[in-house]
Amino acid sequence: MYRKSIVIIFAVLVAASAIYALIDRKKVTTSSDKAYAAYLRGDEYTKKLYIAEAISEFERAVKLDPQFAMAYARLGWLYLDSGRNDEYKRAKAKALAFIEKVKDLERVQINLGFARADKNNEDIKQYSQELLDKFPNTLEAHEHLSGKYWGEQNTDKAIEENLKILEIDPQYALAYNMLGYLYYRKGEFDKALESINRYSEIAVDQANPHDSHGEILLWLGRYDEALMQFQIADSIKPNLDFVIGHMGQTYFSKGMYRDALGALFKAREIALSKGRKLEFELGIADCYLFSERYDEAIEFLTEISENNPEAPSPHLRLGIIYAWRKNMDKALIELGVVKGISAKSGGKAQGDTTASSRASREIDVLKAEIAAARGKYEEAMELYNGVVPKMDLASRPFVYHRIGEILILSQRPGDAINVLSEALKNNPNHPFTLITLAKAYGVSGQNEAKAEVLRRLLAVYKDADDDFPRYKKAFEEFENLRKPS
Repeated sequence: MYRKSIVIIFAVLVAASAIYALIDRKKVTTSSDKAYAAYLRGDEYTKKLYIAEAISEFERAVKLDPQFAMAYARLGWLYLDSGRNDEYKRAKAKALAFIEKVKDLERVQINLGFARADKNNEDIKQYSQELLDKFPNTLEAHEHLSGKYWGEQNTDKAIEENLKILEIDPQYALAYNMLGYLYYRKGEFDKALESINRYSEIAVDQANPHDSHGEILLWLGRYDEALMQFQIADSIKPNLDFVIGHMGQTYFSKGMYRDALGALFKAREIALSKGRKLEFELGIADCYLFSERYDEAIEFLTEISENNPEAPSPHLRLGIIYAWRKNMDKALIELGVVKGISAKSGGKAQGDTTASSRASREIDVLKAEIAAARGKYEEAMELYNGVVPKMDLASRPFVYHRIGEILILSQRPGDAINVLSEALKNNPNHPFTLITLAKAYGVSGQNEAKAEVLRRLLAVYKDADDDFPRYKKAFEEFENLRKPS
């Protein structure tokens, strides 16, 4: 979600306490009515994911009340999410300096929020338990558990917690947002869209419901509908980096690589943090990679790897390119770099299921590509089949596409057809899966089936760049199959 969930979790951890912690009708501790009004505006902006505006309001709140602990905490978390680490540390110090002035629930929330921000597993455990022991039936407790189960990929438990939140407050919009993603993760696509639609109804004037709606439509292969939702989001709140980035992803899926690059470069320019900037840069590299502009991809990935020495993903992509080009020495060097970076970050990933899974996945993907390049197809398929459970549902079609290609190389087109046909049930319009399925039908001599798959692919690529190699090849193959024999 382009890390949207991080901000959402921080926001909801503290936003609901109006119901429970009334001090002079304030939901958090401050002696200043004006500071409190600024805090509430910051809270609303945070829930809308309008981060720059939220930061401004929380900064106003602590200026009006220099002892406003919760406002410092909220400000600190947003600084951290925006990559402003020094300012985060200063805000954290201020929040903790005045923490004894707040009520017990606020104190636990602040301490837990900083423990999560700092990935301090012992403190997370301590303050989580305190929250659950002292305030078990509060929105804050259920929001905390929702975020915990989300990170652990315990989807059913996360859904259960969000449903409990909605029992407490049926109008709590962000719970519907989380349910949309959770139901998608379970493969319950109708429920996912129903939840996001409910989110839109409650937060009618906000951009994020349309972005979330578009993201799920994108994963379902409904690219034109997804693009429309992103455009609506951008019209409501222009230049949100994650919205522009999602537009880029959609153009990529439609074979509109010039538009994809334009959107991703723009998202990179306006990105709020170094981490988000890297995500968009990886999208740019993928545009070069999958439009077969390999030299540009290598140059760009080398640049971003130098600027992000702790990131394994640029090296993963470099290794894949070298493996595809049969430059095994360089591919193995990149594999060593990926392993080294992952080992160094292992301590940070401890207790973080998502981070640990990602590191393991990237190593196995590159191992699989190297094995396939060496003709060790069984080893490659075993590695890729092990990767699938570690992938989110939206990313799996690409893995199945590669498994299909490897099955074709190992002269098992029938197995490839079965794997790819099953994969298309989640996203019937995934272009790379369709390309490989058409190839499998062709290798097995089923030209009518191949023509039908190519017809479906060309419908997806109806707006594709004329010089996009995959589109050109598919069009030529389809036209040749239509010629009388």
